[in-house]
Amino acid sequence: MNVLPQELITLIVTNLARDEASLKACSVVASAWVAPCREILFRSVTLGPRHFGEDRQGTLEVFDAIPTLKAIIVTLTISAGKSRGRDGYPPRLAIDPEHLVALLRKMTRLHTIVLERCAVEPKEDMASSLLPHCWDYDRLRLLRIAPSHQAAHLVDIFRTMVFFRNVPVDRLELRRDYDARGYDASSHGKYVPSHFYEMLRGWRVGTFYPYDAIWKPSTPSEREIKTLVSGLLSAGVTDTIQLNNWGVQFLKSFWPVPERENVKHFKLEVLARPSPHAAVQPEDWSLYARLASVESVTFVFTTQTLLERFSKVLTDHALRCLPRSTRTIGFEVQIDAGYSASPHVSLGWWTNKMEWEDLSRALERFVNLESVRFGVTVLGEVGWREAAALNDDMEAVVRSRLSDVVTAEKLHFVRTPLQGQ
Repeated sequence: MNVLPQELITLIVTNLARDEASLKACSVVASAWVAPCREILFRSVTLGPRHFGEDRQGTLEVFDAIPTLKAIIVTLTISAGKSRGRDGYPPRLAIDPEHLVALLRKMTRLHTIVLERCAVEPKEDMASSLLPHCWDYDRLRLLRIAPSHQAAHLVDIFRTMVFFRNVPVDRLELRRDYDARGYDASSHGKYVPSHFYEMLRGWRVGTFYPYDAIWKPSTPSEREIKTLVSGLLSAGVTDTIQLNNWGVQFLKSFWPVPERENVKHFKLEVLARPSPHAAVQPEDWSLYARLASVESVTFVFTTQTLLERFSKVLTDHALRCLPRSTRTIGFEVQIDAGYSASPHVSLGWWTNKMEWEDLSRALERFVNLESVRFGVTVLGEVGWREAAALNDDMEAVVRSRLSDVVTAEKLHFVRTPLQGQ
C-alpha cells in the first residue's frame, strides 16, 4: 500500500534523475512509483543493430505493450555498436527507411535524433527511392549524423538528410566517427553530384554545424566538402553556419565558392585553450575579416569554454578581427545540462570571468553597430522555468555591465529554443 502522496513521489524521483540505479530500484517499490520513474528512465533511448534486424517486430510491439512510451521518449540514439576485436573496424548499420518510419511514428514527442555510424538506405542504390518513405514530423530540435568511414562518407550523409527532408530542424550537426581506424580510400570519388541536392529544396535547417571532422585531411576530399556545403546552400536549406576552431580551415576552402553569398549568419565558437600545437591559431582568425558581407556574427561559448579563461581570446583576437562595419554581433552561451555543474553555476562562470571593460572597449570599434544580441541555449533536459530564469539572469548581468557603452535600443536578448524540451 502506498502511503506517500503522488506529488512527493514525483519530487523524490525527480531528484534522482541522474542516478539510473536508484531510479530502477524506486520503480519496484510500488505501482505508484512506476510511472514517474519510467518517465525519466525512458526520456533518452538508444537502439542498436538488433532493433533493426532480427528483433524489428519485437521493438515495435514494445510500444503496444507500454503505450505511455509514445509520449515519454524525447531523445533517440541509433548506434551501429562497437567494433569486434582489437583490430576490427567499427560496424556500419544500414537502416531500412520503411521500418524507421514505423518506429518514429511510435514516438510522438521526439526532439533529438542522433545517428552513429548509420545511414538510412533504400533497397535500390538511388537516394531518390527514399522519397516515398520520407518521415513527416512537426519539428526536431537536433539532428546529429556521425556517419561511418567504411562506406561512401558523403553518400551516407546525403541519404540520411533526404530521409529527414520533410522535418524542420533547428540544428543539423555532422560529426565524425572518432572510433574509426582511418578513412577508407575506396570511398573517394563517391561524392554526391551537386544536382542531387535539389531533392532537399524546401527543407529548412536553423543552424548547420559541420563540426570539426569534415574539414580534417583524413576525411573526404575538398571537392566533396565544397559539394556538400554548396549543395545545402544552393538548395536554400539554411543561411546560418556554425563553426568551431576548425572554422578558419573552412573559410580557406569555402570562400571561393559562389554559394557563400547565401550565408547570412555565422556562429563562431570561441576556442577554449589555444594550443601552440593546434592546426588553427588565434592569429589565423584574421580570415574572419572576410565576413564583412554577412548580416550577423554570433560568438558561441560552450560548457568547455566556460571552464577556461576565454575572455582575452575573445577581445584580443576574435572581435578585433571582425570588420569594423559589422552591424550585428551576438553572444550565445550553450550550456550542457548533462555536465556535472548546474546550468546556473555554468552561467555564473561566464558572467564572472568575462572581462566586461575589455568587452566594452572592443565593441566601441564597430562604427556601424546596430544590434548586440545575447542568449542562453540549454543542451539537455531542464524545465522551462529554469531555462527562463537563466535567460533572465543573463539579461540582468548584461544590462548592468554594458549600459554605458551599448544603449538599451541596441541590446537584444534572444530566448533560443530549448534543445531539451
